[in-house]
Amino acid sequence: MAEPLKPIGFWSYTSTDDEKSDGRLGRLRLALTQALHSATGKPSDVKVWQDDAAIPQSGRWLGDVPRAINESCFFIPVVTPEFLRSETRCQEVKRFLQRETELGRDDLIFTLHYIDTSAITGRRQKECADPEVLALLRSRPGLAFHDLRLRDTESHDVTERINQLAAAIDATLRHDKDIQAVGASAGAESAAARILGGAAKIESEDAGGDDREKKNKRIRANTDTMSVPWVLLAVLILIVIAVGGYVTKDLPHPPAQQPRIAAAAPAAGPGPAPAPAPPSPAEAAKPAPAHPAALSERRDCDHCPVLVYLPPGEFMMGVTQDEETREKVPPEYRAHAFPPHIRTIPGGVYMGKFVVTRREYAAFVEATRRVDRNGCYVWVQDRDRRGRWVLKPDVSWRNPGFGDQENADRQPVVCVSHRDAQDYVRWLSLVQGREFHLPTEAEWEYAARAVTTADAVSPPRYWGEAEACQFANVADRSLIRKWNLDKPNPEKFFACDDHFPFTAPIGSFAPNAFNLHDMLGNVWQWTADCWHDNYTGRPASDNAAWDGPEACPLRVQRGGSWDFDPWAVRAGFRIGVDPNYRDTNSSFRVASYEDSP
Repeated sequence: MAEPLKPIGFWSYTSTDDEKSDGRLGRLRLALTQALHSATGKPSDVKVWQDDAAIPQSGRWLGDVPRAINESCFFIPVVTPEFLRSETRCQEVKRFLQRETELGRDDLIFTLHYIDTSAITGRRQKECADPEVLALLRSRPGLAFHDLRLRDTESHDVTERINQLAAAIDATLRHDKDIQAVGASAGAESAAARILGGAAKIESEDAGGDDREKKNKRIRANTDTMSVPWVLLAVLILIVIAVGGYVTKDLPHPPAQQPRIAAAAPAAGPGPAPAPAPPSPAEAAKPAPAHPAALSERRDCDHCPVLVYLPPGEFMMGVTQDEETREKVPPEYRAHAFPPHIRTIPGGVYMGKFVVTRREYAAFVEATRRVDRNGCYVWVQDRDRRGRWVLKPDVSWRNPGFGDQENADRQPVVCVSHRDAQDYVRWLSLVQGREFHLPTEAEWEYAARAVTTADAVSPPRYWGEAEACQFANVADRSLIRKWNLDKPNPEKFFACDDHFPFTAPIGSFAPNAFNLHDMLGNVWQWTADCWHDNYTGRPASDNAAWDGPEACPLRVQRGGSWDFDPWAVRAGFRIGVDPNYRDTNSSFRVASYEDSP
């Protein structure tokens, strides 16, 4: 007999459902994990991956989710209307079908029907991203849970149902795959179907008589012909998030005459705008920008970001295949900045000279009496493993766990989500009486490349062939020393020493030709745009943020950080991140179009 499969699974769900239920789906995953500890008798072997909690790469799913699915031996889709509308969730199902084939099984998907979806036919795309996935999930043994979805996760009924699911998973994993194949060919019920009682085994109206194996083969065939990585497909879910339209519970609604600003103003205004604070010694020592287009600077108050006016211009946005080949970009990260195309910044834009600092963010928190929540993800490096991201409840923007750092007030604020950043720019707009926003992708890349014509030479990094550590805080020898790495992979570190193992104070490195600092390295920077798999179909409007048709489950980050591989520290590289994520290498800068000279 073959060895039993390992009790390692993947919990597939939508973050929208989890948010609406105040984290209930995450708690159910933990309950299942505990039930599997008892069912298998091997607590140390049990692992249930959860895409945005158990395997986060700062919310960057591109590498971690495929890896987790490829290590999993069972798969639990938490089926809701939002799940079925999500192309990303459907692609997770397809990816696990490939994993089933590798294991020689067809009984390792355990559908958890969280809400009754029997009325969904799959005929309309707005109801179902992939009808064949819907049909597949209905054909598999599963657990009906919609009658318990409002019960306390620690109640007796919920615990009993979850234990039933754990027993079905354990029995299935322990069965010999040859016996399973014989049973399937004879039409016998699987172990899961017997234990779960077939409660959720519903055939789709559109199945057309196909048996389960035919459905599996057809879906696998479609998966094999995908032309782009699955996790980067445009995701359509329930929430409509307009640019600048998200309001958190921390902030009151604005007055009717200011519909785009959502923040509580301080009791008194900032008063007359003081002169800009003097630059740090490191900043003062840097050379003046060589590009004549970097014009005036302004700072509207003592706690406001310094702004640099960037003139109108155009540039070539995106990258070429040759660049990605030269940079040795991993396959799952390629082809997302295609095709290269000319973009125009028609009216000029004010851009933050630096990313927002802890001191500047503290003024916002104090004025709005904002409460810190949910902790922050911290990278834990292991000398014998690749490391992992760990959620630490006691880590926040106030104390990101870097130890004593010089010029703490001038350190970039980290452990801030996209929604935190959006709230900050709304508050700043309110108190300053001018409209601020997060840079759009086009604005950000224009600022990073620091050219004003599309035919200008624009290398992947604005310092060209010079040493990176003169211009940016990157993964380098100082980080290697901090992590005590004996044999570091040279492709994961720059061959220089910037003397900052973690974040560096703003202004510590030479600026680019627009006199902007840290456009690459130091911290990832949130932008206003929704994630799209590539630039195909981008609207004609040049400087507007590119939103999704219905929802925005991922937002774009740019620039790389103090701990990321060199191939990502480029002007053209982009990545999609969950807007709720907070980690120790993500920050933001502000932009504004008003009062341009």
